[in-house]
Amino acid sequence: MFSFSKHARDKMKERGIEIENLRKVFESPRFRFYDIASRAEVIVGESFLYNLKIFLVVIFRRRDDYLHCSVHALLLRKLHLSEGFLSLIGLNKKC
Repeated sequence: MFSFSKHARDKMKERGIEIENLRKVFESPRFRFYDIASRAEVIVGESFLYNLKIFLVVIFRRRDDYLHCSVHALLLRKLHLSEGFLSLIGLNKKC
């Protein structure tokens, strides 16, 4: 089960991101990370939005029986895990 802040729900609605998009990313992520500093898990997966291939970045924390999520949609031709990308999603912090 997913949980979202009001801000996250508003942004998902604004961007047209459906819960089904998230389910697909959770089922088959391209990348999976764990950020030790914030204790958040991060998955990155491909999705389609308005017939465009995008990458959804889902940052979440497990709480009881649900996942509290923040969702970011990136419109990229290719996904490169560079320092710039990690900085974009807030994972370039030194531990």
